[in-house]
Order: sequence, then structure tokens, then C-alpha cells
Amino acid sequence: MRTIEAMRSDDLSTAVTSLSRAEKIWVVGFGDNYPLAHFARAQLIKVKPDIRMIPLGGFSVPEEFASIRGSDSVLALAIGRRTRMLRSILQSARLADAKTISVTDLASAGGTELADVTLRCRTSGLTYFDSLASPVSLITYLCMAVADRLGQNAVDRLRYIDSIHSDWGEPGSHRFKCAVLNYSKCKKRVKTEKAGFSFAFFLTCVNRRPRFFSGGVTHRIKQTKRIGWPPERISGAE
Repeated sequence: MRTIEAMRSDDLSTAVTSLSRAEKIWVVGFGDNYPLAHFARAQLIKVKPDIRMIPLGGFSVPEEFASIRGSDSVLALAIGRRTRMLRSILQSARLADAKTISVTDLASAGGTELADVTLRCRTSGLTYFDSLASPVSLITYLCMAVADRLGQNAVDRLRYIDSIHSDWGEPGSHRFKCAVLNYSKCKKRVKTEKAGFSFAFFLTCVNRRPRFFSGGVTHRIKQTKRIGWPPERISGAE
């Protein structure tokens, strides 16, 4: 929570808006950032179609990235040392008029020449290695905020995904149905700001493990209010 509370609310809102309105989202992560990019893509694909991943094993990056358009957004994971390829991707994205969001650490350099929005995380730890707790929490927040902006469209996509799992005879669909039921009830009886929390809790239920919030419900809602949750919805998203 400290990392997100320390961030500018307008930067967070701009990042969420860019990701929500994007026709395609490109999630980029090289080296140690690859698992973070994989995690971000795994969450976003549940609520929004056409999430691209770079690098993609066995494929050339320029050939994949040639499909970028001005209506797209790039989410770049840049914790630690940035590769030349990452810089090239961000520069090419800017030239294509795509929106760029960089998630990096406090020590890394960053500026408007590489990304429209730079979100910095605390990664220093007590060991030889960086702590990825803050980046994972930030990614989870961004994905939940995007889902909340998309509203019913995100719920409909999750329902459809669950129906495919059911048709294929895969277990676990009951978790999703219970989460949707709780979310629908919560939407009817609480205010908008608490509904944003309910959607966050809904995604947590689907994934079967808490990732971002801690403590009781009242504590969670107070925390989300302090960081401006939920962001304003996009007109026409639902």
C-alpha cells in the first residue's frame, strides 16, 4: 500500500485510462521482468481481449511489434537494468502515437522521452535481490482498476471464459459463479466507491488468493478511498 499511496493520483488515473481505452495492450518485460509481464498479461486477458506479450518465445520482436497502432497502449515492466530492446520498443511505441506506461523502481532513470507515465515501486530489500512485492501489488491494482473501468464488459468476458471451462469439463467454475453473485449483490446495495472494492474482491475470489488488500472489509475500503479508488469510469464502457 505504501508504494501506491506515494504515487501521484493523476499518474495512476492516466495509466488506468490508457489501458482501459486501448484497442490492444502490449505487455513488455525482459529478463527478470518477464515473470511480472507474464503475471500482468494473465490478469488483463481475463477482462480485456487482445493482450499482446513481448517477448514471445521463438518470434522476432520487430515482426510482432509491427502491429502496434496509435490506439494501443504499452505496459513496460522495467525493474532494475533496462535493456536496449526495451528502450527501442518504447521509442517505437511513442513514434506510433501509442500510450506508454513504465513500471520501474525508485533508482532507475525515467522520463517523458520513454514513457507517458512512469510508476515507481519500492524494491529495496534486506537480501541481495530486489523485492517484487510492490511491483506485483501495483500490477494487481492496475488490473483491478482496468476491470472496474470496463464494468459489465469485464464481467461478461469472465462469464464467457467460465462457460468455456465448464464446457471443457474443467473444475473450479463454481468459484467464479459465487464471486459473480457476490459482486452483483454488492453492486445493488452499496455506493459506487464501495462497488469498486467489490470488483477488486471479486477478482480476488476468482484467483483464489489475496494479492493486494489486507485486513477487514472496513480497513480495505478506507485504504482504497485514500488512493482514489475506484477511478472514474469511461463513458460508454458498460
